[in-house]
Amino acid sequence: MFISGMINFFRQQATAALSRISDIKALIGSYDCADKGNQYRNLDTAEGHTMYTYRPLTADDASCWKELYTIGAQDFPLGFLMTPAEVDDLSLEKCRSVLDAGGMRGVFSHDALVGFCGFRRFMPSRVRHRGEIGPFFVKREFQGAGAAQALMAGVLAEAKDAGIKQLELGVAQQNHRAIAFYERRGFKRYGEHPDAVRDDGGEAAAFYTACSFLSDRFVPHSRR
Repeated sequence: MFISGMINFFRQQATAALSRISDIKALIGSYDCADKGNQYRNLDTAEGHTMYTYRPLTADDASCWKELYTIGAQDFPLGFLMTPAEVDDLSLEKCRSVLDAGGMRGVFSHDALVGFCGFRRFMPSRVRHRGEIGPFFVKREFQGAGAAQALMAGVLAEAKDAGIKQLELGVAQQNHRAIAFYERRGFKRYGEHPDAVRDDGGEAAAFYTACSFLSDRFVPHSRR
């Protein structure tokens, strides 16, 4: 009876833990969160005109993050797993909980959040060399102004500092601008995920899967 009781206890604990992880995954489209970063990076654009600050987002950023997330889900729905209505339903307390998990990075212009990116490291030892990013979003008025470059530069630098060798993402096949942006930054297409996301009408959208190899140990040929 004692052994049976202990087994049931651990099963309940594992179920509760998985439920909490699934809740965070549903909000930020993640697997496992990366180690919390604490670095601040000041990054110039290629043109050298604007200074952006890259840093991990915290619970204090919940309000502006939710506002920016809502804009992104409305303007670029295929870039997000959540619908605008689902984002709007998020309480600030829920947003604080998501950001406290450590899986979001932001880019700031004059202390204003203008873009964000999910950044997660796979935690099991056999896949700890891998990380994942997404969603990746920059406000429309800052697109083409260096903010996206600064955000991606920050993520890549942090991933390298953490010893991540392979950084992965998914992108809608019809999002040609994003695909070009990622490929300019070293990401290579290596697969397709059919029926990855469905819109409100049930229409399916396929995604490319892509990798940036931060190590030369294994770099497969990209597929087109």
